[in-house]
Amino acid sequence: MMTIRLPLICFSLFLAFFAGAVRADNTISITADSSLRPVLPQLVQAWADDQADMKVDLQFTNSELLQKQVVEGKAGDVVIFASANDAREASRRGFIAGDDMKTFARNELVVYGRKGIVKDEELDWYDLLAREWDTFAMGNPSATVSGRAAKSAIEKHDLAARLKSDGLHLAGNETAALNFAKRGEADAVFLYRTDLVKANLQNFVIFAIDAGDYPAIDYTAAPCKNTKAIETGRSFIKSLTTAEAQETLKKAGYGVDGPGPVSSPRLRP
Repeated sequence: MMTIRLPLICFSLFLAFFAGAVRADNTISITADSSLRPVLPQLVQAWADDQADMKVDLQFTNSELLQKQVVEGKAGDVVIFASANDAREASRRGFIAGDDMKTFARNELVVYGRKGIVKDEELDWYDLLAREWDTFAMGNPSATVSGRAAKSAIEKHDLAARLKSDGLHLAGNETAALNFAKRGEADAVFLYRTDLVKANLQNFVIFAIDAGDYPAIDYTAAPCKNTKAIETGRSFIKSLTTAEAQETLKKAGYGVDGPGPVSSPRLRP
């Protein structure tokens, strides 16, 4: 059975040692990028249901805090990045078990913005960002993978000046970025495709972003180097690539390749 619990404080060295001794058998701690919040609890529950008395500590955070926890050895037993590049860097620096690293799904960046004023004119998102949208919101590039992707796409279209404009709202995650638009404070917002289930604003439409305009958003899981539950971690990571898990991810809007590690192609519009 899956449980989501706050950390417990051990009141003696004996209890701390005992907890560590049994941890590898029936407890696993997972830290994941917050963009997996819509689907990961379901995947964790499905895996835990097949284990004997399994307890799972599951936490979500943004890319910046996740990487900090990995470096400080506080990410638990398994970490799930939203960027394969981040995972490779963590492996290079020896913070995760690179040989057990698996990429199991992907996401896409889109723009959710107000329709163009001139109805007969077909404008791309970058045209509207340059000509009509006075304000826009996105994840903070220093804190989120989506923000780094948005920054890359904006710069690709020679709009870097907009990243320093008064009309830019930076947020700690994609939900917070969308809230700027919901409050009428942003004409457009950069989101993941999987965020669109929460997006139903009047006169807002979805604009696709070319896949070559930003680094791939690939979800990659790996055991942390300091885990005491390496086999349990491997079991959970393997479960993310099963046909059942991949179908669950697909239904939630994530890109998949079917059973096995995800390789390269992006979602289709």
